[in-house]
Amino acid sequence: MKTIESGPMTASWHYAEGRIYLEMSAPTTGWVAVGFNQSDQLSGAYLLMGRVRGQQAEVVEHFTSAPGSYSPWQH
Repeated sequence: MKTIESGPMTASWHYAEGRIYLEMSAPTTGWVAVGFNQSDQLSGAYLLMGRVRGQQAEVVEHFTSAPGSYSPWQH
């Protein structure tokens, strides 16, 4: 497993059997996110965003068309 820490935030991941397993933590119940893109730009990135809603974790997928402009990922 590989891990990156930045202040109180942590992201860990590993790759097995054709899948990426990701774990993220931060001292918030608000959104935390990770983006994937072939370039270093936010535009065109695939985002995994997670938060705590009530007592349940929620994860959503989004696509960014421009910084600050994202919409649900269409499979």
